[in-house]
Amino acid sequence: MKFNLVIASWLVLTVASTSHAQAKRWILESSDLATVEKGLQTHGGEKVRHLEHSKGLVANLSDAALKGLKKDHPGLVAIEDIEFSIIARASGAPAPVHPPQQIPWGLTRINARLANAVTKGSGVKVCVIDTGVDKTHADLQANVVGGRNYVVAKGKIDPTGYNDDNGHGSHVAGIIAALDNSIGTVGVAPEAKLYAVKALNSRGSGYLSAIADGVSQCVSVGSHVINMSLGATQDPNLASPLRTAVENAIAAGVVVVVAAGNEGENINMKIPAGYPSTIAVAATDSLDQFPSWSNFGLNNGDFSAPGVSIYSTWKSGGYNTISGTSMASPHMAGVVALKISSQSLGYKTFDLGRSLSVQGDGLIDALATVQNQLQ
Repeated sequence: MKFNLVIASWLVLTVASTSHAQAKRWILESSDLATVEKGLQTHGGEKVRHLEHSKGLVANLSDAALKGLKKDHPGLVAIEDIEFSIIARASGAPAPVHPPQQIPWGLTRINARLANAVTKGSGVKVCVIDTGVDKTHADLQANVVGGRNYVVAKGKIDPTGYNDDNGHGSHVAGIIAALDNSIGTVGVAPEAKLYAVKALNSRGSGYLSAIADGVSQCVSVGSHVINMSLGATQDPNLASPLRTAVENAIAAGVVVVVAAGNEGENINMKIPAGYPSTIAVAATDSLDQFPSWSNFGLNNGDFSAPGVSIYSTWKSGGYNTISGTSMASPHMAGVVALKISSQSLGYKTFDLGRSLSVQGDGLIDALATVQNQLQ
């Protein structure tokens, strides 16, 4: 039986970065988008479409045209559209060289790289319940140890079809455990293993029953941590297959980490963030501020983590920079993996001076967490 539709991918804004030759497609963001749109014609650009939920648009521009447009509009933000690049590669254009590895600001802020001198998460399995994972991604493949699909396609469910056709799940997976190599990015726990549960379709939505089945599958394959960067509005006190599955997972010793959500509302009416047994994670930016869209109502045992402009892996071998509590949650899940691997006694945080409802127990500190051991 299928239960209420869950809108997942707690995602605020999609921006992207990649490279391809000559004519390019750009995401343009500005507080004065109407003027920018008029300027496109002046500089020979072509508007493709407006972005939903954002003061942005997609446009085709040469490098020279973009330079002129940015000169006329100093506050303009322009980022190359990864989706267009993926389409171009599929149509026969040569694939770009893998970008050199960069350390995302979130890992630096929570001291993850310093913590990696103690442990990189070896021996820990993290189950990602999302839109799937790009299982052939050069920055993920060696850490993906399997997966299971619960999404119906053409009236059937192919259990082996857990490859990501949205991008969100791959982004989450990369924050947790992208490989520590010479390309792209690196995860919080780059030696942790990833198990991919595809419970959400290409639009980032799915059914509670499928997500509940995914939670049970995570337990059955021996996962130590489950990450769910997804959610819906429903009274968390009501019985549901998802709540039962989560409680069973926690009773089995699995740590369940979830996104707080992006509506700027109290998590009390959100699932699974409102379940008291889960670790709900709010988002912070690079200045340790809480964006207005990050949900509140956190309790003891909930945390904050970086969730604004986070660079990570994407579908089709790509990379992307996006924002949301969806990105905060896997930072925490990665730290949980480090904690388990290091046999730490508990979590340590930075107190950001906000109320418990806003920051939970604080911004997670990976280094202090893995060093929290009996001397």
